[in-house]
Formats: sequence, C-alpha cells, structure tokens
Amino acid sequence: MQLDMTMANNLTLFKSALANALVGARGVAGIRVEAIEQIITNLRRKMDLEGELVPSVSQPKNPIDRELESAVEHALAADTDGSKAALINAIQRLAPALPWYSRACPEQPLFEVGHMNAEVLGDKGIERRSDLTVGVTIMAPNLTYPDHHHPPEEIYMVLSQGSWRQGATPWYEPGFGGYIYNPPNILHAIKSAETPLFAIWCLNSTTAQCR
Repeated sequence: MQLDMTMANNLTLFKSALANALVGARGVAGIRVEAIEQIITNLRRKMDLEGELVPSVSQPKNPIDRELESAVEHALAADTDGSKAALINAIQRLAPALPWYSRACPEQPLFEVGHMNAEVLGDKGIERRSDLTVGVTIMAPNLTYPDHHHPPEEIYMVLSQGSWRQGATPWYEPGFGGYIYNPPNILHAIKSAETPLFAIWCLNSTTAQCR
C-alpha cells in the first residue's frame, strides 16, 4: 500500500499547529510545566525520529459526523483572532482517515451513541509512536462523559464550550482555547454544553488504555 502524502502533510500541519497552540499553556496555573514541555518537544520531533505513518485505508463513517461539522463551525466562529484556525482545519482534513471509536457505556445509551474518540498519534493512531498519544473527542450537546482515570497525565486543548470535573470538585468551564490538566490517575469527567464538545487530549505515555 502507498502512503498518502496528503495525509502525511496534514499530520505535519496538525502537529505543528497543536504544538503552537499548547505554547499558550505555559504559565497557566495548575499545569505541570514539564508535562507541557515534553508534549511540545515530542510534537516537534522530526518524522524519522518519531513514528510510522500507517498506510491510508478507508475508515468507517463517523456516526456523529453532523456533530463534528457543527463543532468545527462553532470553533472557527469562536476563534476570533484566528490563532486556532490552522489546528481546527487540520483536524477537519484528517477526520475521514481517523479510526473513530466510542466508549462502551450501557448504563448511558445516549452517551454511548453520542460521542466519538479517535487517536491521531499513538499506538492506535494514524501515526504510530510510543512517546506520545494525541486524540480527539467529539460529543453531542448536553451529555456527560462519565468518570474515568488512567495512569498517564493528560492535557486537553479545548476547542468548544464544555465543563470538566476532577473528583468531587465543582465543574469548571475553561472556554474556547482553554486548557485542562489531569494529573496521573485522577478521576475526571466531561460535560458538553448546548453545542457539541470538541477537544484534543495529549498524554506522554501509551502504557494504559486511556478512554
């Protein structure tokens, strides 16, 4: 199979735009500086030092494509200074090639059919690598992603309205362009607002099933 060079170029644009966007997390209260620096460094590594690009294959249609389109539309509208446009557009271009999946949650059937995750970089991503996992979550309006936890620490780049909670603390709304830091193994949950939730998550380890 031939590698899709358009996808490779889109991945390069995505990594560059995400690294640039995460620079804004430096100095944000509560975010471990070493965590953000490691993610940015890994994103900016040269291709021949990082991972294997998976040959382009046809992926099943994302069952919540409408929410993805709406999330992109709202994100671009919220990006009043244009600083996140390259990142948003890169995700939109990559979306058809991403291996979308949902978390099984029989006790919350609306959530189960109303959200999708996809790894972009990582052991299940379209760029296979062991130093970093980066993924995207899309969630339909007015849903709650249930409490979960994982060993790797995690940083979210938030591209929509929505709320995050850690343990028993109150819900927190970072707003468009905000950041969330989850320390290792902390229990956390996510709640979408009146519009679809759109967020990128980054972990410096692929040693655990994260979501």
